[in-house]
Amino acid sequence: MQIALRSSNTISEVGRKLDINPETLRGWVKKHKQRNESPAGASLSPDERARLKELKPFSCVDHEGEDYCGG
Repeated sequence: MQIALRSSNTISEVGRKLDINPETLRGWVKKHKQRNESPAGASLSPDERARLKELKPFSCVDHEGEDYCGG
């Protein structure tokens, strides 16, 4: 999958080189892009959003453990 995404070759060329049906590879690439693309106008990827959500509880605590976000 990553080879097809990073290659300057077409999906058909990559598929032939890897002995994978080009249409199968094209479908995998399409699904990958749909799952990983950001909504229109969004500046963060889905992975970045998930990471931000994980870190958010820690962002409101100063070095002395004081909560300054009002929570």
